[in-house]
Order: sequence, then C-alpha cells, then structure tokens
Amino acid sequence: SSTLTNNKLSFGKGTIIAEGNNIAIISLGGKLPEVIAASKILKEQYNLSTTIIDARFAKPIDERLIKDTIKHHPLTITIEEGS
Repeated sequence: SSTLTNNKLSFGKGTIIAEGNNIAIISLGGKLPEVIAASKILKEQYNLSTTIIDARFAKPIDERLIKDTIKHHPLTITIEEGS
C-alpha cells in the first residue's frame, strides 16, 4: 500500500516495507529502524523471513492491512512507541 497520494500523506494507511513468510512485525511510532535491524538478525541467525509493516498511524489504523497481514503469517509482533 502506498502512503503517498498526489504527494500528500494518506492518513490511516500503512506501508509494507518488506515481505516475508514466517513472521510479521508491525511497527507503530519511531521504532522502524530497530524493527528493520531485528528483521536482519532473524534472517541471519535463524533463517526466518519477516514482513515489516510501517503502520504509521494509531488512529485511524489501517485495519485491512493489519488483518491481511495477520491472516498470512503464523506469528505477528507489534512494536509500538507511544506516550
């Protein structure tokens, strides 16, 4: 899913950063660099491929993207940074 529409941010839309089969990691907030690093470790040390989702927004959340991701992965992890 693209987050840009006519150079404007589409609120409520997440972005698929990477696609894998074993684990989905949904990042919400400013932790995306850590999620990408964790994905590399999972691949290198355990041969696990990960889908990385940058959810971008808590409200409104991209429900369709989240539900599709959960449906197609045996394990889904959320990494959140909030206040």
